[in-house]
Amino acid sequence: NILEPTSRSIYWKGKILDKNLNDYFKNISYIADKTSSIRQLSLFENIKIWKKIFLSNVSDEQIEDVLTILNLIDYKNMKVNTLSLGEVKKLELLRLIIENKKIWILDEPFASLDKNSIDLIEQTFMDHCKNNGCIIYTSHQDLKFQVSEEINL
Repeated sequence: NILEPTSRSIYWKGKILDKNLNDYFKNISYIADKTSSIRQLSLFENIKIWKKIFLSNVSDEQIEDVLTILNLIDYKNMKVNTLSLGEVKKLELLRLIIENKKIWILDEPFASLDKNSIDLIEQTFMDHCKNNGCIIYTSHQDLKFQVSEEINL
């Protein structure tokens, strides 16, 4: 909403975006290439804060399952400033599950991740798209993730 279109219109759910801006923003998750975590807090304390901010209904058990899959479960009580760059990146990407929004805008989501983590994130991306989600991301890495040209939001 910084720049106004000079021609044509942008629609969200069948309405001109300007008339539906709040609903549009409620459906977007943005993960920057810089951490949004509070580095002095533990991994799990950051997750608790995000759950409150985004009014997430993801249970602690579900979070622990995802932490296990991401190989972060052993670090859940460690301060973020003690984690590796890859571990912090996985924590940041966990926000996508917590926020549970339709559109994901991601800056360098695969930076600092090992091959197994990249494969897992790519599968998560494919699952999100199959469930009518949309992902816009930048990457300097050559990935096998297939991009659909059709966007139907």
